[in-house]
Amino acid sequence: MERLGAVAAVTMPAVAASSEKQQRARRLAASVRATAGLAFVLAIAGAAVTPLAIVVLFGERFRASIPAALVLVPAACVLGLNLVLQEGLRGMGQPYAALQAELTGLGMTTLALVALLRPMGIIGASIASLLGYSTVTLVLLINARHYAGTSASNLLLPRLVTYRALESYGKFLCGSSSLITATQRTCRHHEKTV
Repeated sequence: MERLGAVAAVTMPAVAASSEKQQRARRLAASVRATAGLAFVLAIAGAAVTPLAIVVLFGERFRASIPAALVLVPAACVLGLNLVLQEGLRGMGQPYAALQAELTGLGMTTLALVALLRPMGIIGASIASLLGYSTVTLVLLINARHYAGTSASNLLLPRLVTYRALESYGKFLCGSSSLITATQRTCRHHEKTV
């Protein structure tokens, strides 16, 4: 999931370097779309390997932790998307939008823990994390829509450039380029095609 953090690291400077609001919005949308696609792929891959990985790495005694881990896999991917949205909003000069989202997510996490921890144990805590991260995502998307002047579908729905970003990520995994270089190259290509 640190790969999603790498995309977040290049999002803020890329968005902030743009001189026009439309260009900032396009860069933010391109980063969010690429991250959403990558997070989806990572969530599926993570869910596929998590049960086996827990047993192999920690032994049979930890088999009971698999359901909680399977809830935390998509939660980690949602968290990665949140990082990119937050950095994009900071790049647009809106750091308080990220703070507002995090505080709202904190409230949701607290309420969910109170409601779910006692009756469900560790699974309840995992669900509380997923609910908290998802709440942050929702508030960030609302704020990004407002400040970028674009729709939620423009921020999330894949386009051809999203697939090119995932292809660049695949090349990075195979060692042919760095993730930052691949992400920057994809963002530059996207600006030329839009």
